Amino acid sequence: MTHIAVVEDSKSDASLFKEYIAKYQDGNKISLDVKFFTNGITFLDEYHGEFDIVFMDIDLPEMNGLDVSKKLRERDTQVVLIFLTNLAKYAIKGYSVNAFDFVAKPITYYSFSTMLARAIKKCSFGKEKEVTINNEGKIVKIPLKDISFIEVYNHQLVYHTDKADYYQWGSLSSIEEGFLKLGFAKGSASQLINLRRTSAIYGSQVTLDTGKVIYLSRSQKKDFAQSFMEFTSGDGQ
Repeated sequence: MTHIAVVEDSKSDASLFKEYIAKYQDGNKISLDVKFFTNGITFLDEYHGEFDIVFMDIDLPEMNGLDVSKKLRERDTQVVLIFLTNLAKYAIKGYSVNAFDFVAKPITYYSFSTMLARAIKKCSFGKEKEVTINNEGKIVKIPLKDISFIEVYNHQLVYHTDKADYYQWGSLSSIEEGFLKLGFAKGSASQLINLRRTSAIYGSQVTLDTGKVIYLSRSQKKDFAQSFMEFTSGDGQ
């Protein structure tokens, strides 16, 4: 089941959301777990990483949606974040908190349902998947979402994760095809980067959600940027 938070102080917009969500569930024969919040402070106080998707109104009382989202990203770099706004210029600032996209107000069912379908596809892609490696003689299962990037060093594959680095003898070409289907993209001849862990691209620099900067090879810059845009938009794998 997909768990969704809607942070919206407008009663009329919240009511419209409830109507659209009910319609989406009926039309797509799925169940969604949805919780509504009227302000960002309450949302942050009650947030424990349980949501897959967060719809965030930008114009909120006490703390605006952008500031709430910055606090959210300090706790959760993976949740799919979508802004709700009647001022598109503010949505552009969403890139600073790795927002998935925005829905313009007044919200129509078409714009909402299209965005929700893309968001569900993105947050479910690779969810709960694991990879198994032989880490220096020990078989280890690693959640796909925990791997930030993979590189080759001294004829070993190095899986960089949130907890530790894992090593396995092999070449990048031996695993490349499989990982490209799992939301990774080639950064260079010696690196595969997890697109779900990519926060920003600037020229040849890729910034991961850990803050680490990886430099793309000249031959991979265009393809990596294209893969990132497709993955971020929900149109990729």
